[in-house]
Amino acid sequence: MIILFNLLADVSVASASKSYEIVENESFRLIRLPAPSTFLSVSLSNGESCVGRVRSERGRTYHLPTLPYVLRLNPGKYVIALKCPEGSWKGTVSIRRNMANFLFVKMIQNWDYEEEQPTPPIRPMDPSRFGSLLVAIDSASFSEDRLTIIEEAAEHNFFTSEQVFTILKHLVYDDERLKAAKILYPKVVDPENFYIVYRAFTYSSTREALKKWIKSRKR
Repeated sequence: MIILFNLLADVSVASASKSYEIVENESFRLIRLPAPSTFLSVSLSNGESCVGRVRSERGRTYHLPTLPYVLRLNPGKYVIALKCPEGSWKGTVSIRRNMANFLFVKMIQNWDYEEEQPTPPIRPMDPSRFGSLLVAIDSASFSEDRLTIIEEAAEHNFFTSEQVFTILKHLVYDDERLKAAKILYPKVVDPENFYIVYRAFTYSSTREALKKWIKSRKR
C-alpha cells in the first residue's frame, strides 16, 4: 500500500517519461501508469475516509471497507460508489490492462448512496436451450439470418467462452464468425477463457482483427 501511494507522490517524475495518462473532469482525476499488473487505487483528494463499492460491467461487486483502498481488477468499465461523512459520490471509470489506475475523487456529490442487495450470479445459457439455439442457427440458410438469431439470443442470455467457440464452429465463413464473436463477447461470463474462441477462426488475420477489437473496448 505504501509503495503504491508513493507512486502518486512522484507523478511529476513519471510525467517526464510521457508514459502516463490522465482522465479528468470536475469530480475526479484518473491517473494511469504502466505496471506489471492491473489494479485500481481509490482515494479522496482531501484525505477523507469513506466506504464504498466497485461494480463491474458483468455485475460483480467489490467492497471498499475504507479509503484509500487498492483492488486488483480485470480490464473493463467499473461503476464506483462512495459514501462519506460529507456526502456520496458515484462515477464510471475504464480500467486499462497492465496499468496502475489511480482514482482521486475531488468533489462529493449530493447522490443518495443506498446499500445494494447482493447481485444474483450471472449464469450462462443452460445446455438444453443452447442446443435449441444451435439447431436454429443450423436451420438458417443465410449468414444474415444466422447473425440475427445470435443477436436475439445474446440480448437475453449469457454464454461461456466454450459456448461461443461452439457457435462460431456452426458458422460458415470467418467474416461471419468475426461478427458473431463481437456480438457475443460482451455477454461472456468467463472472459479470462476467451482465448478458446480464437481456435474457431480459419485465418490468423481474422483472429488478429478480433483481438484488436477487444483491446479497443478496454481502453
